Amino acid sequence: MKAVWSGSISWGLVNIPVKLYSAVESRRVDFRLLCREHKSPVRYKRVCEAGGEEVGWDDIVTGLELEKGNYFILTREEVDRLKPEGKENLEIIEFVAKTELEPIYYDKSYFVVPKERSERAYFLFRELLDEMGVAAIGKFVMRNKEYMCAIQPFGEGLLLSILHYHQYIRDIGEVMAGVERPEIGADERELGELLIRKHLKEEFHPEEFRDTFMERLKELIRRKMEGETIEIGEIPAKEGEKSLVEALKASVGMGMEGSVPSASATVTAAVEHVRSTGHITREYLPMLCEKGTEGVLDEEGYIFEPKMDGTRCIAEVYEDVKLINRRGRDISRRYPLIVKELGKLTHNCVLDGEIVCFNEEGVPDFNLLQKREQISSEILIEGRSKGIPATYVVFDILARGGEDLVEKPLSERKRILDETVQDGEHVMKIAYEGDGRKLWNEMRKRGMEGVIAKRVGSAYHPGRRRWDWLKLKNLKTIDVVLVGYTTERREISALGMALYRDAELVYTGSVGTGFNEHLIKMLKREIRDSKLRTDKPQVVNPEKAPKGMKWLKPHLVGEIQYLEMTGGGELRAPSFKGLRWDKPVEECSFDQLWKGRIEECIEIFNHEEGQAVTPYEHERLCEDYLVEQPTLLKGGSTIPYAWVKAKLEAYRRGRVPNSNYKDARAN
Repeated sequence: MKAVWSGSISWGLVNIPVKLYSAVESRRVDFRLLCREHKSPVRYKRVCEAGGEEVGWDDIVTGLELEKGNYFILTREEVDRLKPEGKENLEIIEFVAKTELEPIYYDKSYFVVPKERSERAYFLFRELLDEMGVAAIGKFVMRNKEYMCAIQPFGEGLLLSILHYHQYIRDIGEVMAGVERPEIGADERELGELLIRKHLKEEFHPEEFRDTFMERLKELIRRKMEGETIEIGEIPAKEGEKSLVEALKASVGMGMEGSVPSASATVTAAVEHVRSTGHITREYLPMLCEKGTEGVLDEEGYIFEPKMDGTRCIAEVYEDVKLINRRGRDISRRYPLIVKELGKLTHNCVLDGEIVCFNEEGVPDFNLLQKREQISSEILIEGRSKGIPATYVVFDILARGGEDLVEKPLSERKRILDETVQDGEHVMKIAYEGDGRKLWNEMRKRGMEGVIAKRVGSAYHPGRRRWDWLKLKNLKTIDVVLVGYTTERREISALGMALYRDAELVYTGSVGTGFNEHLIKMLKREIRDSKLRTDKPQVVNPEKAPKGMKWLKPHLVGEIQYLEMTGGGELRAPSFKGLRWDKPVEECSFDQLWKGRIEECIEIFNHEEGQAVTPYEHERLCEDYLVEQPTLLKGGSTIPYAWVKAKLEAYRRGRVPNSNYKDARAN
């Protein structure tokens, strides 16, 4: 057997020359991909996506995709210089009890074998580890990569296990989010313990377990090589589902009748000693809003804040700074600049706020934020921290020092917040208004999400939804073609939406809220009577649709309320409002998006100026938009109100401004 690594264990001033051998034998069968016709191997080529030609190794560089289509180039020489040195030395850093090493950290294993004339030091090292019940933790370099490892006694020798770095271990809370722990019945618990005890062995004999798939595969290959015809058997039908108690009773060999012996307390004790899943203890959960109406904008006793389009976040600022999102996850590592600045600007407090990314117009942009939220690579996090800076917008303080502030009125908490937190480059306190109508109109002008109304005397109710806080969203509507539906939970769980771009239908997401059983029956009847089902997707990008989409011919039109169009071309926060029997599918195009925004700006202009925009002026606005669109939307996805206002004022003065709407915004 060939050694995979050769070097020395560095234990204080003692060096132990050793070799590493793979501890696990690979029995994998390597299948080759063959051409069905010629039975010859299939080769792959390195083809340039842009030019389409094959690229030689000399013309290839490495790049890191910071965002879609934007690559940061690194040369091989630059990367090679970063590779660690010290290929022949395994340095022991510390010793820990073997029980401290949790299974999730283990990766590959290797036998450690002493070289000639190093046996004395090797076996001394092994016996001490065995007698003291400890493992040696170290680092070494193999194949130009640095590894963390644990060395423990195994059989007559030593076993080295590669360990995963802690920074790459995922939080189990991410996959357990939303899973509610049910109440376990006494019968279920007792039967479960009985089932465990029935199969409990004093010793583990791994040799009793065989890789049966590999054995069956070898048998299949042997039989085919001998010319035997292989018949594929049917999959046996599953038995009917049993309740949990029934399944447990059947498993322990009991019928439905009979008594269950009393279970001991050992299982309960074991459960009590299960380690935490990594979720942070959430002393403070974000207070939530109810939906409000425009009438509250004119009421007294409220303050009004811009509704930020970002990630809600509790900031715990003590010796360490932690950013905890609404699901209780620590997202601090995604926003290193916010964490660093919070530690400088304030201390010993708990804050409530929202992480946002502002576009060039100073408007929170959810699409930009998604480029920060959906990455885990430390290199990408650092790169995008500078390229797409995030800001923590603080609007409440829940604790300062040892004092809990949630029972204090909002007005008092705002005063304490001003005393406690300074504004910085990546941290800012939210601005608020006493005039709700004024702020609402300003949010509509800027194309922002809406307004939050908060009662001045309200306490903070962690994790609760209260009428003391009301949200008013600046929602939009659009007509879409219904191109399919899914059936996960009921006859129609969600409807697939599409819009026309020229003559092509483009999938724009699915909507699963806003329709009831009556509408589902109506849709099913219309799909059946009009024979709308088709196996062929009618959209140019069917890969964007969820699996199991049942496709429809373009016939039905639905009215959708939504928040905005995402950078990925899908409607965000859609809600179904009803069917539009009066509208042809051909009119459901992307043009509705910009035309609707122009109409919204015209409505605001009419209210401010008191002189209605004429049909001629409206038509000119649309014509100018089509010409200036590339410049106009740079850095944002919403037509600025300042551009519309400057155009209309120019029409009335008899001149047309240029496309640089920033000049108009400054006036």
